[in-house]
Amino acid sequence: MSDAVSEGLSEGLNDQTMDGSSIDVLLNDRRHLSKLTYSIHSSSGHSAGYSPDRILVNDPEDQASRWSSPANDQHQYLMLELDHPAIVSTVTFGKFNKLHVCNLKEFQIFVGPSEECLVECLHTGLRNDTEPETFTVKTMHNQHFIPCKYVKIVPLASHGSNFNFSIWYVELKGLNGSDVLAQVATKWAQMMEREAWRVCLDFIRRNPLSASCFEQLSQISGVQVEDPRLAEIYKTIVDKGPLQAEPLIDALPSGLFNNHKQYSVEWTRIQSKPWPCKRGGHQMVYDPCSQLLWLFGGWDGQRELGDLWSFNPHTKKWKCVQEDARQYGGPSARSCHKLAVDPSLGLIYVMGRFVEPDQRAHQPLNSELFVYDTRQNKWTCLSEDTAQDGGPLLLYDHQMIVESNRLWVYGGKVVAANPSEPVYSGLWACDLATSGTGCKWTLIRPDDPSLLSEDLKMTPVMRSRIGHCMVYDHIYKQLHILHGQRMKDYLRYYYFVF
Repeated sequence: MSDAVSEGLSEGLNDQTMDGSSIDVLLNDRRHLSKLTYSIHSSSGHSAGYSPDRILVNDPEDQASRWSSPANDQHQYLMLELDHPAIVSTVTFGKFNKLHVCNLKEFQIFVGPSEECLVECLHTGLRNDTEPETFTVKTMHNQHFIPCKYVKIVPLASHGSNFNFSIWYVELKGLNGSDVLAQVATKWAQMMEREAWRVCLDFIRRNPLSASCFEQLSQISGVQVEDPRLAEIYKTIVDKGPLQAEPLIDALPSGLFNNHKQYSVEWTRIQSKPWPCKRGGHQMVYDPCSQLLWLFGGWDGQRELGDLWSFNPHTKKWKCVQEDARQYGGPSARSCHKLAVDPSLGLIYVMGRFVEPDQRAHQPLNSELFVYDTRQNKWTCLSEDTAQDGGPLLLYDHQMIVESNRLWVYGGKVVAANPSEPVYSGLWACDLATSGTGCKWTLIRPDDPSLLSEDLKMTPVMRSRIGHCMVYDHIYKQLHILHGQRMKDYLRYYYFVF
């Protein structure tokens, strides 16, 4: 960690007036996280020779350097005790240097200030491979940061049926500044006290005890079970009957129950003509500025399509903007491509396509990047081959997002002429500010961990994938990548890309 970062962290941790958003900023910048030291507090037991303290040492070459449970039921656990209270942000699991049937396929992690007060912060699983895995854990409960002294790991399943559970190495990182933790612990205690009062008050009111008892305790504690107007309605119903409460209910503001709405999904088939034909492998984006939904391309079961459609949700009508975008300077017919919309400029970017393996030797596999100006009804080819411009090879089933004049592209499979095995693409960024003179591409994270720069090697491993989701958080300036598939592995985790 640089001196400037360390100095800034020290100032932040010593600021007695730090609010929740300030702490959140520190947690979301991995440079501010410290390795948390801990000891083994307790466990469900262990198999002979595989004691819990073996997880303190990261030795992937030693098959005995692990904790192994005495059984394979869901009563197994490891309880870790931190040397100093902290806000736990990430947990890293080390592994053996070979595949192992005892690796955890599913587990839970609970954290809290005491053994009796633990909150579930993670429920996921490990891949059965040799690469360490890092997970971001939930740091808040009821909108309050969790002061952590204890970490409980509960194995639920191993990769081998009926095998005991093994954990090879555990590393925890988080914030452990004393001033920050003092504030967090105080607010946590206050929240717990309020919740205890709410439970007690709710119990008293639901039982045949005097209303004055409930009101006096509520006044003394300063805790309200619900909005005072709802409390008045409840009291009226109990004391005078439902009919007497109707005027009070009618007088309630319409927004009072906004946080208690029950939502349901109702599908409506759009019957107006024309409409797009049936298809798969197409792409759609929504432009919140024009309030139009755009659809391009796909495969109808016999051929790939190159038509461009817009849908107006207010009139519930489709419009065929272009039957063949190629005739207007746009991309050729394709499927498994991706669209990304820039609402502020009314631009839609198109990149990628799938090519059948038996056709790859007979057609060019260049990766074009097009942009469609929805306001001018005009296509522009920004790049005839992104790989030649320093960007990714031809991809399909990737994800794209436009943010601050940058096009982010993550994952997807590379369309190779003679594929021996699937090749996945990493995280790329294209500077769109220079699009007038060509695209400037930057490889942010390669798929191969060995090619990572030194400052990224300590960050969580991101396995490139297909079938994932990707969204951008404008508040914290983060990409969120959720789920997806790599080979036969279905990925259940999400990452924060800084």
